[in-house]
Amino acid sequence: MANDKETDLEDVAELLDSRYQESLEKFRKGEHDHEDLTIIMLKHQTNHISHLDIDLNNRIKIVIEHIRHLSENVNTRIEALDNRINSLEKDLTTKIEHIESDASTKITVVNDKSTVLYEKLGQKMNKLTWNMSGLMILLAVISTRGFGLFA
Repeated sequence: MANDKETDLEDVAELLDSRYQESLEKFRKGEHDHEDLTIIMLKHQTNHISHLDIDLNNRIKIVIEHIRHLSENVNTRIEALDNRINSLEKDLTTKIEHIESDASTKITVVNDKSTVLYEKLGQKMNKLTWNMSGLMILLAVISTRGFGLFA
């Protein structure tokens, strides 16, 4: 189907070219009419449109090349950003792991120290309890024997 259209366009172009040559000869001889002027004008317009089409195609190629270049630049920048984000994520993960490890170590140290303090407090409370028990016994003995201290 596309070949048929191309053939038709080529046939029309050939017809226009031959009619143009005939009309141009008539124009040069001064034997032209409105149809000849129309054909001459049509040929000049098709030449102009053809040149515009070539120029437009060249400009489109330039724009496509610019777009391709911009796309490559954007892809390069996105890749660099991805790499930077991955690097930051690794750094952040390492720092968080270090903080967690450090905090865990400190919590263990605090827990160990509090266990030691609790044990010492328990020992002191036991000693105090024994001292209080001894004092109570002493007071009981003194009050029952009455050494004359409370007379």
